[in-house]
Amino acid sequence: DRFGGGIGTRVGVDESCKQPLPDTGIVRVALFAETHGRLKEWATEANWREATRIHKAAYFTRTQNLIQEDVLQRIREHYVTSP
Repeated sequence: DRFGGGIGTRVGVDESCKQPLPDTGIVRVALFAETHGRLKEWATEANWREATRIHKAAYFTRTQNLIQEDVLQRIREHYVTSP
């Protein structure tokens, strides 16, 4: 991906088959194939911290939202503890 986080590789992004969604005027450009199992393996504290750093550097250059970061940490914990 353009920010070097590897998300496209990790979640199995496929952009090879653009597909119009019937009766919506929307075209699906990418298909994401992800599973809880793969996220569980990936969602280590170190990986999550690095992905968050890259995301914040790309999109949130002027502000910091600690509540949102706490919510994301809880999501990571959910993935790690899911069966």
